[in-house]
Amino acid sequence: MNKERPPEPLDFFIWTVEDVGLWLEEINLGSYRQIFKENGVNGEYLEGMSMFTTEQILRFIRRCHMKWGDFITLCKELRRIKDKTDLEEGKAYPPYPDDDRNINPDEAFSYIVRVSSRS
Repeated sequence: MNKERPPEPLDFFIWTVEDVGLWLEEINLGSYRQIFKENGVNGEYLEGMSMFTTEQILRFIRRCHMKWGDFITLCKELRRIKDKTDLEEGKAYPPYPDDDRNINPDEAFSYIVRVSSRS
């Protein structure tokens, strides 16, 4: 990847450790760049974090000396990238309204049509 600019978000699962470092700089978490590099955190690792158990999350936070707020920022930014990737690939669907909310029948029907047309 080009070292002058951050890596492309749609390719985050193939990011190298260096790409992850550039991305950390972009999302204002550059202070973790070196520790992520030392721990070999690449795009594949970041992608797998969504499957981490609570114990694995806590171990990662300790190993990288992360503050909770920074870890939450990291997770939010990862979610933003994953959502963008899914939308670009046509895999994302709009969230269905909560069951306890009054649902407009036209809105519900429109949602069902959109989702079923993707199958």
